[in-house]
Amino acid sequence: MSRISAMVRIVSLKGIARRQRAIIREGKMEAARVWCECRDRHLKARQESTPWPGRNEYHQATKGGRFALHSQTIQQIFRAFDAAVDSARRNRRNGRIRCGSPPGTAHKPRALARSSPASAG
Repeated sequence: MSRISAMVRIVSLKGIARRQRAIIREGKMEAARVWCECRDRHLKARQESTPWPGRNEYHQATKGGRFALHSQTIQQIFRAFDAAVDSARRNRRNGRIRCGSPPGTAHKPRALARSSPASAG
């Protein structure tokens, strides 16, 4: 079995033009819309006790030009979401209950949990 390795290069975005920052922010927000679409479908399936969506269902739900992102970018986002769900499921199955939910699927935002009167003291 061969191993696939990848190199990641982190680039500082200091000193970029205001317009470029706006474009990056818009792209991040659009990526968040894709992630939330996947999260909503997953959550609905959990609430209705139906089979959880997989990559094919996410692909069908996110195609059609609804998002201002390249199709391969959208595919990477829903694949990352699907992998996060699988990882959380696998961790819970192996007894690591404190592993947390996939990002964006938690029922109660952490900021609210910290500021609630019950946890203050």
